[in-house]
Amino acid sequence: MAKCEHRINHERDIDRLLRRLGLYDLKDPSEIDLSLKRITSHEATLLCEVLKSVKSVRVLKLCYNELGDVGCEALASAINLHSSLTTLDLGFNNIGDDGAKSLAKGLHMNDALETLYLSGNNIGKSGMKALSEALKYPHSSQSGLRTLHLTGNRIGPEGSVFLASALKVNKTLSRLYVGGGEIHAQGACEIGSVLSSNLSLRHLHLSANKIGDQGLIGLSQGLQENRKINTLELGFNYLSPVGIEYLKNSLWGYSDLRHLLLDNNNIGCIGAKSIASILPTLSLRALNLSFNGINSPGIQEIMAAVLQCPNLTQLALSGNNVDTDAAQAIGNTVANPNCGLVSLSLEHTGIGQVGQKRIASGFLRNQKLKCKHFIGFNLGIVLVSLGMSQQLCSLTNELALDHIRSSWEVHLALLVPGNGGNFSARNENRANTSAPSHSAMNPQRTSSNPSINAKPLNSSPSTKGAEIKVTQNDRSMIGGASSEEGFNIGAIKPNSSQFPSQQGHHHRRRNSHMKGTSRGGGIGSQAILGHGATFHHTVPLWASEEQTNHLITRQNLLGKLNHIASQPFQQAELWELQQYFFSPPPHPEIYQRQEEEPLWGREKEGRSREAVIPRKRPANHLTCTRIAYLPRLKARIESLRGRDDPKVLTLLRQLKYLRDIDRGKHNDEFNSFHGNGLDIEAILLDLI
Repeated sequence: MAKCEHRINHERDIDRLLRRLGLYDLKDPSEIDLSLKRITSHEATLLCEVLKSVKSVRVLKLCYNELGDVGCEALASAINLHSSLTTLDLGFNNIGDDGAKSLAKGLHMNDALETLYLSGNNIGKSGMKALSEALKYPHSSQSGLRTLHLTGNRIGPEGSVFLASALKVNKTLSRLYVGGGEIHAQGACEIGSVLSSNLSLRHLHLSANKIGDQGLIGLSQGLQENRKINTLELGFNYLSPVGIEYLKNSLWGYSDLRHLLLDNNNIGCIGAKSIASILPTLSLRALNLSFNGINSPGIQEIMAAVLQCPNLTQLALSGNNVDTDAAQAIGNTVANPNCGLVSLSLEHTGIGQVGQKRIASGFLRNQKLKCKHFIGFNLGIVLVSLGMSQQLCSLTNELALDHIRSSWEVHLALLVPGNGGNFSARNENRANTSAPSHSAMNPQRTSSNPSINAKPLNSSPSTKGAEIKVTQNDRSMIGGASSEEGFNIGAIKPNSSQFPSQQGHHHRRRNSHMKGTSRGGGIGSQAILGHGATFHHTVPLWASEEQTNHLITRQNLLGKLNHIASQPFQQAELWELQQYFFSPPPHPEIYQRQEEEPLWGREKEGRSREAVIPRKRPANHLTCTRIAYLPRLKARIESLRGRDDPKVLTLLRQLKYLRDIDRGKHNDEFNSFHGNGLDIEAILLDLI
């Protein structure tokens, strides 16, 4: 009778436990997550009885409970012959050496378990010895543990000796996590000594073990023999440039290495330069050098090497000193179309406002931008200070980067001949992805060309319901920085005209002509990249077919001017053009104002008088030279005369060509400009 009553109470306890854990409502019995349920050792004993009868469980998570050694012993008996359990998580359960010994016995009998989490427990030397014995003799090379997590235990140097002895004969373990085990230099040397005989290990995590340079030297010797390691984590290990030099020699040409994590050490600039020297010989995908005391020279070396690593997608430089020069190097790297970085971390680097603008403008100039995750400063606010839409202030960095990509898609789609801006399919595909996105265009603003109207991307909750559109100025900004070669980002000053202020941006939009002039008489939105550069133009989304054709004609004009710049130098032609522009006209009495006025600007339709740079007509206009109507261009040419004659000839050729257009010549090709008043001086100064 007592036995029957005891059994009833026992079943009642099991039923109460199952209800508390919600196992009766479990939809998928193959994966059971009981983390943070405050399961005691007694309840673990009850749970194991259920586990023995449920053979469909593949994943069992019991981390952050109160199992202890007693609960672990009961659980070990349940997994003894469990044929389907492949993943067991017992992390942070106050399991000591006795629990580890019981678990080791269960592993001896189980050939299905592949992943075992024991992180955050209290396993010491004797427990490590028992687990190592279980690792030595798996049932076969096809069965046995593949992943073992031992982070945060009391392994110590003695326990690492037992672990190394197991690794010497084990042929199944591919991932080993021993972070925070205080194995010190001796343990690292022990593990390094067996790497030559263990070719199954792929991921080795030894962070926070105080191995020092001596331990890294021993580990590096093993890496010279074993060339199969995929991930090497050595953060928080008191490493200096001395140990990094040995590591550099071991990793040279290590083609299988994909992740190298060296954060929170003290490698400094010397160590950073050592790592930079081997980056082109590796195939890394992730590099973490955060909090290493690296200054500007080291960061510059790293960023130069990144461009030679097309597979590198993640770079972390947080906690290092990023000054203006280092920021310029980072900006130049992220601006390069060959840069493959998807994630860049620059937290706690002390980047100033100028440095932030250089990095942000680097993102802005990359028309093939791959970066999706950036940490370091508020990118949207900095982009607004560079002249982009005010609404970017409310975006996360991920959405700000996505906005730059959307702007480039709009801009480049409109430049493709015959495309007509058909980029809606790409936006639809991006809208269906799980990545955070935002509205690439305002759906209420539509174009007269149906092919230009793209569906808006879904807004993220972080935008607070606001839809961010790719404005004409946003495309003007990216269009102005679209050269494949880029321009010297270091030359940009905070208030430079290349990145106008928000106030100046509104002023230009208010006074710009509908036909795309964003500066007084300038031709479209163009980059000030230097003489003979490649120009890219933006077309307003609301532009009609006539206006679009007008802007295409302007683009052809710039192409013609660039063609003129490529013509060979001729001394006779230079003398002839200098005589023409720097000598008074032969008949001053017929040299009327209406003939020359377009050279120094006139008020045009859609432009206020303030939008045209005011100039006083020369007092001696009947006898002055033709170039006198262009004082800024005259000063520029005179500064080049005798020092750079080929450039002087190019400017005079282009000036003559534009003057002929404005006076009615070349009507067949550029008739839309005749009578509209070209600001020739602004065009040529922009070309310079």
